[in-house]
Amino acid sequence: MSSPLMELRAVYAELKRPKNRLRKDGTETRQDGSLVSNPCRMGPLTFDARWWGLAAVKDIQTRACVDLINDEEERRIVDLINSKTWPRGWDGNEPLASLPFDNVNPDGSVQPIMDL
Repeated sequence: MSSPLMELRAVYAELKRPKNRLRKDGTETRQDGSLVSNPCRMGPLTFDARWWGLAAVKDIQTRACVDLINDEEERRIVDLINSKTWPRGWDGNEPLASLPFDNVNPDGSVQPIMDL
């Protein structure tokens, strides 16, 4: 029988998947107007993914009898999700990272997706 803590790696891997994250559209610039070095980068987790991840970690925590997220941390996570808080530079209107996109290179050139 394996330890529930070993499941944390799978939870992390799932949360990193593009279907659970947003992606910049390639138009992000610096204050000086130049394009950022990774204009189509993947970013924060969707709120559904955040809820799923919190539930998965809490389940593992219960089964392993360890304290991974204390009550104060859990309240803060829930508050941030409920208030629809995004990291600085993100507003939640960005597309899902799993959707096809025209890749924008750091020099501003665009590599369009091919229609098959």
